[in-house]
Amino acid sequence: MRHKTSVLIVNSRERESKVRQVPTHIIMNWRKYAMLTTSLVAALFLVAGFLIYQNTSRFYREKLERANYIRSRIDGRVEGNISLKQGIILGDKAFVEGNMESDYIILFGHIRGNVKSKEIVLKSTGTVQGDIVTDALEIEMGSRYNGNLKISRIEEVEGGDYEPKPVEIVPLKQYEDE
Repeated sequence: MRHKTSVLIVNSRERESKVRQVPTHIIMNWRKYAMLTTSLVAALFLVAGFLIYQNTSRFYREKLERANYIRSRIDGRVEGNISLKQGIILGDKAFVEGNMESDYIILFGHIRGNVKSKEIVLKSTGTVQGDIVTDALEIEMGSRYNGNLKISRIEEVEGGDYEPKPVEIVPLKQYEDE
């Protein structure tokens, strides 16, 4: 049989008090329960922090690998085509009139011409007047783009035997009359 102790709980805001029955062993061992609760909360924060660290460190590791791969930065006016394998950063004051081709392109500046790359990042200060052909495209809010876009290397939908089915479009008035 467990013993219970009466505890008076006073609420100073509402000027109300309540009497509650609490098991005596909790009152006698409150420090142990407080320590256990604190340890559990700390463990949860530790696990959450570790998971967040893993995801963000992977994200930045990938960004750094790409940044180390890029070797050329353009910060002026260029008239003509640019083709570099290792990546290009087009600075915010740069203007290119011609086509640009590379594995990775980060556009802070302006280009009037077609852009072809595995990966393109169009920053908020960047503008493109021309067609884009890429495998992956990231566009920040505020950037401007005028042209056609072709995303290549689109993975086939699972269950590749998908057959499109014809759909009949019926005008709304004809449907209402029936």
